[in-house]
Amino acid sequence: MSKIQIEKLEELYKNTDFNWILEGFEKPVYKKFFLLKSICKWPSFKSFNVFLSSKKLPIEKKVKDWFGVYFKNADVAIAMIEEFVRSEYDRLSQKIIIDSIIAELSKLQCFDWGWIYQNALEWKIVKNVQKTYIYDEIKKSLTWKLFESYLNYWFTSWYSYWSSVIVEHYFKMHKRIMPTVGLVKYIDFLFDDIPMDLKVTYLPQEYIDMRRNESKLDREFKVLKSRMAGIKGMDFSVENLMTINNAINASKNLGLDVFGELKDFRKKISDNLANDLSNEKEKLLSWLYENQWTRRYDNSYRLFLICIDDISIIDAWKMKINKGLQSKINEFLDKWPNLMEVKYQWEGRSKTTKASALIVRKSEL
Repeated sequence: MSKIQIEKLEELYKNTDFNWILEGFEKPVYKKFFLLKSICKWPSFKSFNVFLSSKKLPIEKKVKDWFGVYFKNADVAIAMIEEFVRSEYDRLSQKIIIDSIIAELSKLQCFDWGWIYQNALEWKIVKNVQKTYIYDEIKKSLTWKLFESYLNYWFTSWYSYWSSVIVEHYFKMHKRIMPTVGLVKYIDFLFDDIPMDLKVTYLPQEYIDMRRNESKLDREFKVLKSRMAGIKGMDFSVENLMTINNAINASKNLGLDVFGELKDFRKKISDNLANDLSNEKEKLLSWLYENQWTRRYDNSYRLFLICIDDISIIDAWKMKINKGLQSKINEFLDKWPNLMEVKYQWEGRSKTTKASALIVRKSEL
């Protein structure tokens, strides 16, 4: 393997052109490349050197050189790297005490990103300062709201991280999975030697609204607002999932059948996803790629775990710590089909990648 070929692999990896890597290089080449990438962080590199020393192999002490040296060294065999990765992940994963983590995460009662999420803070402040010119009122209002928002963001980030640790661990324990060690960009694990980036998410409100628009239906928020705007205590000043959920709960309490109208359409979408009907998965996967954050954009191969609660749309986040997820994940990996080709648009350019989706509904857990 020449220096030029390694540089080409690095360039393709940096640009997440995984299609080119898998089609342009032989399997032993890209497999070893991805395996070494899976241990590319400094702590793993140090442990790998210790492992190689135990095998009586020479080690490379310079971090900037080690990847190329080990990649070209035929004595550093694929089977040897796999042995190290599995043993190192088993050692590190002993710290993942699932029951204890779930017990702590279960204490969270509200999943709310607050004002800080997706740079909404400035807009929220502007909206609130326009409500009054009284200094003491704005000081009292914003002081509390800012504190509450930061607190919610903190706890929601904490829950998201540790619940994802659990879910990722479920995947990495499966026999068909080769785990990564630590946080590796674009790769959470290798499935049948293919690098996969795991994304755990919920059925996006924006996707539901897009599909409703395609069916000549109003957005859920607009439907609820038009039906319930005159009801005391209802606040439709902010369009988000929390507002929609509050309106749905209020409509139930008042005996209005607003939720029934929305639920039927949501169930149709989740049925399509669960049963691979109407190309719904392809549509959702394309939407997810097209609507990722600009500053975090990449074209990596992804496995989406999509949690759907058809009854309480705002409570799907609780499914991430439902122990029934592990059996669903194992069933999926046991018979995982080929990856789907995903075509989408990004900044006016046509893009192609590969992905898969595991759809889990609360009623199935």
